Amino acid sequence: MGGVESPFNFAKLRQGYYRAASTGMFKTFYPSYIPGNDSLFTLKIKASRAPRLGVGFGGNISSANLNQGYLELSWQHLGKTPYKIMLQGNLGSFYKGAAVKWRYNVRAHPQVYYTAQVVANSFNYKKEEILQKEFYFNGGGAVA
Repeated sequence: MGGVESPFNFAKLRQGYYRAASTGMFKTFYPSYIPGNDSLFTLKIKASRAPRLGVGFGGNISSANLNQGYLELSWQHLGKTPYKIMLQGNLGSFYKGAAVKWRYNVRAHPQVYYTAQVVANSFNYKKEEILQKEFYFNGGGAVA
């Protein structure tokens, strides 16, 4: 059962590059190669990992009653099967919303990932509270 592995070539390099870059878990990822005297080459990868914990915030401050705020917390795990969890929230006088998102990358060829989202929105445009709840579960993939 110990078969012979095919040699590493540029097609495998390209596939691995796009697989790693599509996870969003690397801040920088620069492969380079040095050709040898024969048909072989030396591969060098300069990569820096994105922070595991991410915090994002924003909003709008207005002289009218249109103030709003946004907060996002995310945590990502980089391993053989990377995943990312995100919590997002919006708060304003006309709109309030919250979301929990999860993305799981499956070790498969071609690359496959699953995402799940739970979203709750509250709209108050006409002084009437409208609550909307949504649940999404979808999968996707990319061929690299």
